[in-house]
Amino acid sequence: MSTFAIKVVIEKDGEGYHAYCPSLKGLHVGGQTKSEAIKNVNDAVVLYVESMLKNGEDIPDDTPRLKRTTMECDYTIDDHRVVVACG
Repeated sequence: MSTFAIKVVIEKDGEGYHAYCPSLKGLHVGGQTKSEAIKNVNDAVVLYVESMLKNGEDIPDDTPRLKRTTMECDYTIDDHRVVVACG
């Protein structure tokens, strides 16, 4: 099983929060609360990676660029382990 880490950045945005993945082009989500933004970005990452796998695209791996994370979610998608790391 291959393992990939996807870095997520979460920022305060006015009254809510903005979350995005620098290595997944166009993946930007929002949320009224930080936890809602985290849930939304996790859902979006799963869909994005599923689409990449379906289309035979390479999944980016941010593991070398991750220093410290505050939260991680683990998913298995088509025999690939994907760790969503917020930090």
